Amino acid sequence: MLLELRGRGYTGGLTQLRAYLASLVPAGPAAPPVRFETAPGEQMQVDWAVIRRGADPLSVFIAVLSYSRYAYAEFVTDERVETLIACHRGAFAAFGGVPRQHRFHPALLDFAQHCGFRPRLCQPYRAQTKGKVERFIRYLRGSFWVPLESRLRQGGLGVDAATANAEVGGWLASVANVRTVGGIGIVPAEALGSHDCEQADQPLIDGYRRRRCAGDAQP
Repeated sequence: MLLELRGRGYTGGLTQLRAYLASLVPAGPAAPPVRFETAPGEQMQVDWAVIRRGADPLSVFIAVLSYSRYAYAEFVTDERVETLIACHRGAFAAFGGVPRQHRFHPALLDFAQHCGFRPRLCQPYRAQTKGKVERFIRYLRGSFWVPLESRLRQGGLGVDAATANAEVGGWLASVANVRTVGGIGIVPAEALGSHDCEQADQPLIDGYRRRRCAGDAQP
C-alpha cells in the first residue's frame, strides 16, 4: 500500500500512515464497569481526604464498610499514624466491631495484628480496589462539606475540626447512612443493623477483640 500511495504522490512515512489508518477504525463499545462486591463483614475501605492545607490544615478520615456502605467520618488536623489509629478506633466503635479485611496503609500492620484484621495496600484512584471509599469522599464533599462551609461563611465563620465533627455525626445518621445507594439498592443503616448474617454487614469478630479495638480495658 505504501508503494502505491507513493506513486500517487504520498510523501509521508510508514508510521504516519499507520496512525492515520488506525484512526479510521471505529472504536468498539466501552466495556461495562465491573462492580466488585464483598460478603457481609468482610471488608472496610479507608482513606484520607484533604480539605485544606497550609497553616490551618484540615483532613477527614473516611471508613466505609464494603457490603452495607455504612460510613464513618472524622475531621482531624493532621494525618499522623497516631491520629489514623485513633480514627480507626472511632470507626470500629461506630460500626460495632472489626471487619476481617482492611484496605489502606502498611503502617497499620501492628494495629491490625492487635485488632485482628488484615490490611491490604491499594493503588490510588483504582475503582477495583478502593472505589467505594473514593466515591463516598466525593459524596461527602458535595452533600456535607460544601453546604456547611457555605452556611458558616455567610455568618463570617470558618470551619474547624471540632465544628465539622459536631455536624458530621448528624449528617451521617440522617442523610448518608439512610440513603438508598445507587446501583445496589441498599440502605446502609438497614444493612448494618439487620440480624440476618446472610444479608447484613456483621463486622464483629468476637467480644474480646471488639473490647480491645474499642479502647476498653484489657480482659
